Amino acid sequence: MVGETDASLKPNEKATAAISAGSQKATVRGRTVPNELAGVPSFMGGLSASDPLFAALTGSDNLVIKVAKARTVVPLKGIGSKAADFSKTCRKP
Repeated sequence: MVGETDASLKPNEKATAAISAGSQKATVRGRTVPNELAGVPSFMGGLSASDPLFAALTGSDNLVIKVAKARTVVPLKGIGSKAADFSKTCRKP
């Protein structure tokens, strides 16, 4: 989920996010959803818990998420093994 994208997108449309951590990249297909508080739509998509991006989180400085013209950078300093734990938890039925 990306809370705020940009005004070039409209709610309830197919959209794609580009996510990267270090040199590892993933493309996430999803949809925009209304976000009246922000004035621009949000993005919702899914990524498999087995995607190599999760392993890359531990050794990367930042997680970069791009949806249309919006770019979000999430600092990952000090994440340690939490990325691997998160991925493992997502795989449980």
